Amino acid sequence: MLSPAISRIFWRALPRVTVPISSLASYAGFRYGRSEHPYERYIIDRRRGNPDGARESFIDSLCHYRPRDLGEALDINLSQRVPLWCFPWYRYFPWQWTPERGWYSRAALVPDVMTYFSEEGILMSRIEKEFRWLDRAMASMTSEGYRPEAYRNFVEVVTLQASDFAEVHIVHDGNHRVAALAALGESTIKAVRLGTVRASEVDRWPAVRAGRVSVSDAIAIFRAYFAGRARLRIGEPARVITSP
Repeated sequence: MLSPAISRIFWRALPRVTVPISSLASYAGFRYGRSEHPYERYIIDRRRGNPDGARESFIDSLCHYRPRDLGEALDINLSQRVPLWCFPWYRYFPWQWTPERGWYSRAALVPDVMTYFSEEGILMSRIEKEFRWLDRAMASMTSEGYRPEAYRNFVEVVTLQASDFAEVHIVHDGNHRVAALAALGESTIKAVRLGTVRASEVDRWPAVRAGRVSVSDAIAIFRAYFAGRARLRIGEPARVITSP
């Protein structure tokens, strides 16, 4: 494991890029700048003076987005199941490539209520944390703007590059800030690029080489981030758990 000092040196060496907000996507394939992502819609509704409606709509979105695998998460048909968030261009240990990936037995164990799930439901306390993070991002971006150099806190992206060199950037870190900037009507953002995934190299993607994902399924997953998505309701709605 690298020491914190060495890790910071490597991070600083990563390229800084300015990209259109409309080219950004979340892990779930929601494109920003289109009001697709529940984060962005929440902030838009808040800014329109409808806080109660914003909260109700956001909770409804969380309760109805319950994908069991990556195909469902991206709203695409695949020839075989791919576990949640097991992208074919990354390398995984065998114990990470399991059908249950992304689902937890207890709601209290869920690390992120937007991309991880529990049969028990969703803790209201975790939803309230999301509201606080989103409200803080909205207030900060409204009053101070996005100042990554000042705070040493860049949005982090992984770039997907198509064969025609068109690009989409998956937000690895900073979705709340991106949602706020998109809702505020900003057109571009500075980000740190963690890496680039090229469609032309699909045969060399680790999960494809390992035989876990076919080339056609890998390309379908890749293209899903370019298409974006509108459908949100997947699976049975979750129960909101209000007790401790």
